[in-house]
Amino acid sequence: MITIKNTAERESLPPSTIRYYDAEGLLPFVERDSNGYHLFKEEDLFWIELIGCMRETGMSIEILRHVVRLNMKGEDTLKERVSIFEEHQEKSQNKKRILMKPWKN
Repeated sequence: MITIKNTAERESLPPSTIRYYDAEGLLPFVERDSNGYHLFKEEDLFWIELIGCMRETGMSIEILRHVVRLNMKGEDTLKERVSIFEEHQEKSQNKKRILMKPWKN
């Protein structure tokens, strides 16, 4: 198990960001010890990295929370999760096209 301090160092994030993700319901699967301290598994680090990446590209907390809930329901929701990410990718690509338009002339 990995502490929040070590997780923050590995992911190059402040611990407050990880606590924020948790408070927003984005890390419901993270375990806690008897004192209430976060204990992360290796697979939890994937989610922290994914959340950070998606936030940097403009995905809302609300959508991420929905993706996490779907993931916790299991493989039956994979198609919907993929669809959410594909839609986000398309929106991001459209934004890029708009931003690049002035430099294409």
